[in-house]
Amino acid sequence: MLKIFITALILGNSLISFAQKNTVEKSTNGIQSNIFGLYAYREMKLTDFVALRAELGMDASIHGGSNVSTNFVFTPSIKIEPRWYYNLKDRAKERKDTEMNAANFITIQTNYQPSWMTFSNSNSLMKQNVISITPLFGIRRNVGAYLNYEVGVGYRNNFLLEKRDFTDITDGSMYFHLRIGYRFQRIY
Repeated sequence: MLKIFITALILGNSLISFAQKNTVEKSTNGIQSNIFGLYAYREMKLTDFVALRAELGMDASIHGGSNVSTNFVFTPSIKIEPRWYYNLKDRAKERKDTEMNAANFITIQTNYQPSWMTFSNSNSLMKQNVISITPLFGIRRNVGAYLNYEVGVGYRNNFLLEKRDFTDITDGSMYFHLRIGYRFQRIY
């Protein structure tokens, strides 16, 4: 009887240690970077599968060619987006890592880039006030306890705000999302 009890206790503890959350985290925050930017983010739970992500960062771009000098532009970026993590439950059933919302997601990303804080080494590259809306499909995966990466693809539409209306629309473009990040401790 004692052997059965000890075996059940060991198996019970091992099952508990492999338990996965199948809902989004209550709150998570961290920093992420790509080749041309650095961003601080915070995600807050709205429903079991939807989190609201707020992000503040700095986008950078490099412009140049064979006949012109190389120029750069740094622009602040303020983003807000609801993220639907649609496969959290499936990943938890398969005992895959779902910590800190490591799952596939679909979102509509809204990004504001103000012109009043743009830095450049060329006046011809100064940015305009832009709001962009990007439907995006992506994945987030963890690498260890604190590191993560995100990969995604979407289609971005930019709206220029210089005329104070949304009638000046630039051509849309494909948007590729590739970032590595560090998450901070949980905030409850």
